[in-house]
Amino acid sequence: MNQSNNTQNIQEDEIDLKELFLTIWNKKIFIMIFTSIITILAGIYAFNVTPTYEVKTVIRIGYIGDKLLEEPKIVEKKLRLIFSVDDTINTKDETAPAIVSSIKTDKIINNFLSIKTQAKSKEEAIAKNEEVIKFLQDEYSYKLEEFIYNTNLSINKYEEKIKYLNTITKPNLLKDIFKLKNQTIVNIDQKIDLIKTNEIMNINKRIKFLKEVELKSINNKINFSNKKLKEYKKSINNLKITSKTSSSDAMVMSMQILFNQNLLLNLEEKIENLEKEKKNILIFTINNLKEKRVNLIKIDIKNLIIKKENIINDKINDLNIKINVDLEKQINDLIVLIDKNKLRLKPHYATNSIIVGNLIAHDFAIKPKKKLIVIVSFVTGLILSIFIVFFMNFIQGFKEESN
Repeated sequence: MNQSNNTQNIQEDEIDLKELFLTIWNKKIFIMIFTSIITILAGIYAFNVTPTYEVKTVIRIGYIGDKLLEEPKIVEKKLRLIFSVDDTINTKDETAPAIVSSIKTDKIINNFLSIKTQAKSKEEAIAKNEEVIKFLQDEYSYKLEEFIYNTNLSINKYEEKIKYLNTITKPNLLKDIFKLKNQTIVNIDQKIDLIKTNEIMNINKRIKFLKEVELKSINNKINFSNKKLKEYKKSINNLKITSKTSSSDAMVMSMQILFNQNLLLNLEEKIENLEKEKKNILIFTINNLKEKRVNLIKIDIKNLIIKKENIINDKINDLNIKINVDLEKQINDLIVLIDKNKLRLKPHYATNSIIVGNLIAHDFAIKPKKKLIVIVSFVTGLILSIFIVFFMNFIQGFKEESN
């Protein structure tokens, strides 16, 4: 029973398919005409509609060193706003000569921007693309100009400093060395010579004068006084003997003895004073002069020699180190800074936004896609014509059944 039902269903399906194909076959002229009309109309539209050309560029955002001129997302938003990329009215305006259709940041390398422009001709699309690039370059050119200005200012400042070190600082240091060698040290040598030739010589002369003149004179006076002293003593003794043996006037003899005794006392006092003077010369004056001479040799001259050595070993050496080491190091450091700043002016260190690769501009239009339109319209016309045939057949069958 079931088998017979299945066979019947298959036969009915075969009948239905045959009827369908028969219906399509019977209306094949209509289907061909309708499909042809739709296809021709679509072809006329495709070949007469204004073509749209697209130009694409990839731009690398400008940078200074390892820092971008602006964050890529900010650049993208700014350009999309200025060129109305997100404005649907602007993008659908067919009267516009050229539009910016897309601005996107590269997902992998975020400092790259992809810019697409569309226009009725390739030249207009290229011009619009160049307009966006020029705007981007002009927008951030002030940062590059400021960087170049500041870098050149730094270079000039370093060069002026080198010039100052070579023309002012170094000559001043050399002048200080010259003064120390030809004035300070010379003055010290003159003082040493002055002490040796004048002061010590004067002291030696003074000591010699005291020994050979003053002391000799004092000794002569002492010797003369001692001789006189003996004579006075002898005279007094003679007067005393005479006064005892002679019958002369005792008063006169006494007066003579008293007079000689007074002379004797005065002479002894004189001898004592001469001895004191001699002692003072020997102990105080000559010793003081000798001590002064020793001080001049051991202290004053030694201090001057030490001062001279300190100037040579410390001050002059320090100045030579400043000239040959410190000053040269400063100049070399400044030269290195100048070279670094000159390298920063090279294009590899700082550059404005530039096109990466070549500008992509096809000779064919991206819209309309003529072949695709013709193919789609043909398929659409064919399907629509078949649908109309079936629909008309359905209405006809419905009318027949109702009659």
